[in-house]
Amino acid sequence: MSQFSYKTMAIIIDALERTSFIKIRHFLERCGVPEEISSRSCDSKLYLLREAVHELFSRGQQDVLKEMVETALGASYLSSDEPSDERLRLEEALLSDGFILESGKIREETAISVQEEKGALEALIERNQELNKSILLQHLKDNLDLYQEGKWHPSIGEARSFVEQLLWDIAHCLAKRRSETPELERPVKVRDYLQKCGFFDDDERKRLVDGVYGYLSEEGSHPGLSEQSTARLTMIVLLSFGFYVIEKFEVIKASR
Repeated sequence: MSQFSYKTMAIIIDALERTSFIKIRHFLERCGVPEEISSRSCDSKLYLLREAVHELFSRGQQDVLKEMVETALGASYLSSDEPSDERLRLEEALLSDGFILESGKIREETAISVQEEKGALEALIERNQELNKSILLQHLKDNLDLYQEGKWHPSIGEARSFVEQLLWDIAHCLAKRRSETPELERPVKVRDYLQKCGFFDDDERKRLVDGVYGYLSEEGSHPGLSEQSTARLTMIVLLSFGFYVIEKFEVIKASR
């Protein structure tokens, strides 16, 4: 289950601090923050907001935090009419927490459970002894860990390394079965061999394999996407491509 992070709430606090004490207290009351928190006497707006958020976290009141975020998103200082850097940072923080915005409302992203998909892919890797399990599992783990730490570019690099290693492992296994010694020193040579030996047909090679590898190899964010969004899409591509290739590998092994 997705949860709001301190990073997300810190952006809300910074935005709220620019308004008055009266408006802050009204905001907290409107969001359902318990009166013993919202009515505390203090001289600092920042202190009041931080204490309120800290108390909500300690009580596990994610529903109230959600109300605070949605209410703040609808306020003038975080308006979406002309997205500010602060608004964009908030949207990226929410995405990292596992939430997406739809018409000013927050919903948990359930279209794909990354942790569940990751666990299923790990199990698939584990049952194929021909694969370099320790290396693949490490790349998979690092990809997700780096993404959660906000290290977008290194996260994308781990996805590329995973794909390169997976394709090399399969090419090496097939070459051994066919008693062949192809050149597999470079990723493009690996993809060439997998096409040559029939693991990928011409259409798969051109439209899928080269497309995935090319996307993972492009530097920086893609047009219209932040680097975080690119890293998130890359993570999903890694999971989907990993399943596709390993399941195809199992079918080919069973038929020979």
